[in-house]
Amino acid sequence: MKNIMAVIIMFLSLNTYAYFEGGVNYVTGKDGYLGRDIYVILYKNNWWISPQYSSWDSNKYDRFDRYAAKIGFENSAYTITFNSSYTPENNNYKNMSFGSDITFSLNSTSSKRRRIAGPNSGFVSRSGAGVTQIDIGAQANLVYHKYTNIDKDLKEINTSVFAGAKIFLTQLSINYTIYGYDNNLVKNELSYTQKIYGINSYFSYFLKSSFNFKIEIPGSPLVTPYLSYNKVKSKLDKEMNIWALGGYIDLNMVGVNIQFETYKGNITDDKRYNYLSISGSINF
Repeated sequence: MKNIMAVIIMFLSLNTYAYFEGGVNYVTGKDGYLGRDIYVILYKNNWWISPQYSSWDSNKYDRFDRYAAKIGFENSAYTITFNSSYTPENNNYKNMSFGSDITFSLNSTSSKRRRIAGPNSGFVSRSGAGVTQIDIGAQANLVYHKYTNIDKDLKEINTSVFAGAKIFLTQLSINYTIYGYDNNLVKNELSYTQKIYGINSYFSYFLKSSFNFKIEIPGSPLVTPYLSYNKVKSKLDKEMNIWALGGYIDLNMVGVNIQFETYKGNITDDKRYNYLSISGSINF
């Protein structure tokens, strides 16, 4: 984490970066949930670096803060990134994580920073006919959980495979993640900072697997609407369905994303949880 932060400081000291992007995200939902995300991305040549800050709180939990950083290399054929995060102690819990991912574009035709699938995906302008882009990739993250009140450590590793394709006017993607742990979990142990692919809100369940399917219709002409579905299974053999409906608004240097999420399943005791997120970004 210290090494990544040192690289961030080096990048921030340079005033010759080729591309800048910054954004904020605000999420509100059930039980007084409030989430906040802030990020900056600096590009220079084929390298980019992104410091990030997130926090969330609700009527049930005091605020959790998460500090993260990513560094990546990309060209028209692939993107590879390394990431790290740290969550300071709160509610007798803290964690840190390290991970990496790689995405290949098998017949890339779009611009950089616009992968269809995976953690570096975005939305692409509508163009061409037939299959104009296919992306495949994989990701792995190692998370160290620490419960300070009982002096217990728990290691988690989650691995993902993903794929996406732009077919005619439609953009399709899938993501499948499995989660493993080095110790048995007990019912009252929570992860607190779990965020799954395609969802903007955090929740506090240890998971067994998650599957995501997403469909987008890019550029109509300024708005890209999308629909996302997640099937989530917990380590306690409970399930949850999550639907997300949203849209990207592309105004060249300014972007806006609005997303509505709804959760329901026996993980939540069949209660429905709704969340609304609004994001804004600027790039030049």
